[in-house]
Parts: sequence; structure tokens; C-alpha cells
Amino acid sequence: MSINDIANLPDVSEITSEIKMERLGTFTVKPMTQEKHEEFQKRCRTKNRKGEIDFDMSKFNLLVIANQVIKPDMNNADFLSKAGCQTAKDFIQKK
Repeated sequence: MSINDIANLPDVSEITSEIKMERLGTFTVKPMTQEKHEEFQKRCRTKNRKGEIDFDMSKFNLLVIANQVIKPDMNNADFLSKAGCQTAKDFIQKK
């Protein structure tokens, strides 16, 4: 691959991929930008009583799945209602 080929690659925000899961079917996902990754990390950090930073990996994983999966739209109220869930987090943990 030449430097020109690399320069002409599409931006990450323009890429999607399909992932097939035996039990749950096909999902369409998008890659995560560096900015989104940093935002999710920031949302998952808290200071404990000792002043140290704790990182909630479980919350981070839920944020990634809920926001990087674009089909099905796990944040769509109609989808969540049909799945018997209130939030994307509920759906991910239940299914």
C-alpha cells in the first residue's frame, strides 16, 4: 500500500462492519474515534476516598456496546420496548 493509498483511506467515522452472532443475529457496528474513546474513559473514572482514580471497566464496556452498535439501535425507545427493556444497558445485560 502506497502513502497515497493510505492518505485516501476513508475516515473512521465513515466505516461500518457487520458482525454475525449465532444467538443474536447480525449487528452493524462502527469504529470508535479517539475522541469518543476518551469521552467514555472520562465517564468511567471516579475518585475514591483515598483520592485515587478508579476505572469502571464494566461501565466502559456497556458504553462502547450501546454507542458503537448502530443496528439494532439500542437507544431507540421502540426497540427497547419490544425487547422489554428500559435502557440500552438493560438490553445488553439481559440479552
